[in-house]
Formats: sequence, structure tokens, C-alpha cells
Amino acid sequence: MSAHNQGLEFMMRHRSEVASTYMDLLRSLGGSLGEREKQLILIAIHTMNKSPEAMSIHIDRARSAGVTPDEMIDAAILTLPIAGLKAVSLAISQILQATGSGEANQ
Repeated sequence: MSAHNQGLEFMMRHRSEVASTYMDLLRSLGGSLGEREKQLILIAIHTMNKSPEAMSIHIDRARSAGVTPDEMIDAAILTLPIAGLKAVSLAISQILQATGSGEANQ
């Protein structure tokens, strides 16, 4: 278990009011955006943060919202000037692996 997961699990057990308030906050953000748009934005953010655990969560949520692997890859590529080639390459690899797409369609 990663340190992040261990800390989150502790907070959920022993500081449930904090975890609950945080989850309520997350659900309230981006109210004018659809789920597809939210997930594409979060994929871009987690590309820049180099957060594979968070990226995995949002790839799954994006797929559930009907986002294609190509759309996820394009969201990651948009961060190239900020995140750099290594971060974008890692994100694309994770997207391809998680979606079972050997290659993008473009």
C-alpha cells in the first residue's frame, strides 16, 4: 500500500468528518461541466502532477463517461509545453495500458 493510500485510509477511518467534507467539496466543483469534460481536465492535471494513482482513477472514470482513449491522449498532449515530454509520454503509456489500446487511432 502506498503512503498516499495509507494516509487516505487513516483519514477515512479516524477523521471521517474531514474525508466526508473533502469528498463533498470535490463533488461540488465544476458544476457547469459535464462528466466527460471534468475527467479530461483531471487527466490533464494529473499528467502535469505525474500522479499515476490519480491518473488511474480518472482514466476509469473517463471511460465510464464515454471518453475515448484518443481524447484522453489529446488531453495529456495539451500539457506538453508545461509538463514536458517525459510526463506526457508516461501519461500516454498509462492511458494505452489502462484502456487496452495498443495504439491511438490517429
